[in-house]
Amino acid sequence: MSEYRQANQSLVLLAQRDLSDFWGSLNLLGDPTRIRDLLLEFFPELLATYGDAAALLGADWYDMLRNAPPSAARFRAALASPVKTDQAIGSARWALGPLFLDEPDPVGALDRLMGATQRLVLAPGRDGVFTAAHSDPVATGVARVPSGPTTCKFCVMLASRGAVYRSATSAGAVVGQGKDVSQNFNADGSQRVFGNRMAKGVKARGSQDLGRSFHDNCDCVPLVIRKFSDYPKGYADQLEEFRKLYREDAGIGRDIPTD
Repeated sequence: MSEYRQANQSLVLLAQRDLSDFWGSLNLLGDPTRIRDLLLEFFPELLATYGDAAALLGADWYDMLRNAPPSAARFRAALASPVKTDQAIGSARWALGPLFLDEPDPVGALDRLMGATQRLVLAPGRDGVFTAAHSDPVATGVARVPSGPTTCKFCVMLASRGAVYRSATSAGAVVGQGKDVSQNFNADGSQRVFGNRMAKGVKARGSQDLGRSFHDNCDCVPLVIRKFSDYPKGYADQLEEFRKLYREDAGIGRDIPTD
């Protein structure tokens, strides 16, 4: 898993470098509308270029981990498409919001853009893994495996379920009984506060889409699981910890180390 994660990290760094170079070529003291228009032309092309590479990494990752028995039907993961232009433009418009404040904040805008770039560059690879698992004639589960130094509450909730996701939709879902919890989290995975109360997660009945489930700067890796030994070494204890946190805090958990 570390090699796949490192390959994705390298891809993101290259995309963010190109974004930083483009950003540096702009007159950030000029008309924010002009900056926005130029960025809206550049950003979808950036995501398409690196998204294609991420899709290839995701397909190869799935094929390597499929580990189907010799008698199983042949199957190869298809390449997912980069994010749609409308999605890229929508994320860019949101990220550029700080430029239109009374006191423009180009540093804040770039920080938002960097986070969106990470999420959207990796999206085709992640989606490709889940789509392949859903299409594969050999039943395959996909687990959400946190891989960074800490894990946000949103990802703890999803990781606690183990290898139960066979599609991109159910990967961003909670299966059980109750109501959708998607509105209880911010874009960065942190828990929302309503008044002076923390939003509490409640299990959902059926498969409720949680917006593809990956937030900006999310380091979770979709891992193909056919048997328990496919989990990373030592992950059984981590999985139990995720479940414990889920139960203790109504399915939310807290930021915890994942090393």
